[in-house]
Order: sequence, then structure tokens, then C-alpha cells
Amino acid sequence: MLYMKIFTGKQAAFLDSITREIPVILDNFNVVARLDPSVRWQWSEEMLKEVFRDGWFVNTPVGVHGDAETVLDHKKDHLPHLIEQYYPVEMQETLKAYANVHDNQEAIAHALINGVRRDLNPRFNKKAYSITDQQKEGVEEMAISMLLESEPEKMAIWREYKAKKTEASVEFSGLDKLCVMWKCVSFVEQGGYEYSDFQRYWDYWPLGKVRDGTPPIIARAYEEDLWPRIQRLHVS
Repeated sequence: MLYMKIFTGKQAAFLDSITREIPVILDNFNVVARLDPSVRWQWSEEMLKEVFRDGWFVNTPVGVHGDAETVLDHKKDHLPHLIEQYYPVEMQETLKAYANVHDNQEAIAHALINGVRRDLNPRFNKKAYSITDQQKEGVEEMAISMLLESEPEKMAIWREYKAKKTEASVEFSGLDKLCVMWKCVSFVEQGGYEYSDFQRYWDYWPLGKVRDGTPPIIARAYEEDLWPRIQRLHVS
């Protein structure tokens, strides 16, 4: 197999265990292996137009209705908009840099479920594939290393984000977890969906959990801006 020329030993054995479960990942690695490192990032940007955020399919009717968000939309449109809306100017450049790099590994590390490319979500897709969260992290690390072989600055940004040792990286991690809630509210406010269509998300992110478990800036934005909108939708 072509990836064996790039990954050997424990890495090759690990990748083999993943791709037996999710063959499309092997297909993607093989495509990238044939590309010059200088064009792999752009390949990933194009691929992310075709990879959808999995949560819309398993937690809501959005995926069935064809309104699911692509990973490219998530990182290029939605996250930068929220960063500009809620974060001080002096943090925005760093946060946008994280947004730009944080999910490109999903161009390689995704699943093909009923013909739709969807980012890996092991806890919700056990009928489609069986991998652990640790295996997901491992294959994503291998994927980003391939994609950024000739992009050391982007790789440094990705590693800084993953380490979560700076205020900005911790805030971005919280934003990335919570940003789906802004989408849920927008879907209901725009009239295409009912409040109950997103019950799993309302239940998962109540105000108390957000206060206690997310960094301060995004938690404050949730409490002061989004939570009142959620409450109004709930009683309407």
C-alpha cells in the first residue's frame, strides 16, 4: 500500500487498524502521498468543501434537510465571524490563525457514511465504524503532519492550539466547542426549524455547564448574548 512508503513500523500498523474500519482515510492518504508537499494544503482546503460537520447528522434533522455546515464554512466563515463579534482586537489575529489551521486534518481523517463525507465522531457513529477518541487523535496528527510538511509556520500554530497552554488557545478551544450553539439558534430564528429540533444541544450545553466548563470570554458571550435568545425561543 502506498502509505507504507511514508509511514513505517508502529505508525503503519496503527494506520492499518484505522483504515480497515474507515477505508476512505487510506484513499485520502494515498491521494496526498502523490502530491508535492507544496500543494497539499491547498488540496486540503478544496477537500474541506466536501466534508460536513458530523453533529448535524446525528443530533439534528439539519443533515437530512441538506443544510449541514461544511468544515470549510466552519473554519472560514462562522468562527471568524464569532471571533470578530466577541473577542478583543488584540486577540483576533491569533484566534483567526487557529481557526484557519485547526481542522484541516479532517480533509484526510473523515468517514464516508451513506455517500457523505463527515468528520470523525467515534462516540456517535459506532454503527458505521469503531475507533476510539485516542485513535481519532492519532490519525489526525498523522494527517496534519503530511499536509503541513512544507508549512512549518502553520504547523507551529496547529501545535500551539492543540497544546492549550495560552489564554488564546484555551479560548479558541472553548469557542470551537460552543460555536454550534450559535448555529442552532440561527436555524430556529430564521424559521426553518423548531426549537425541539436541537434539544440534544440545549440539553448538552445548559448555562451552568457553560459557566463552569468554558473559558471566560466565550462563556460571557454565551450568557449575555446567546442564552437570552435561547430562552426566548424556548418559550415562544
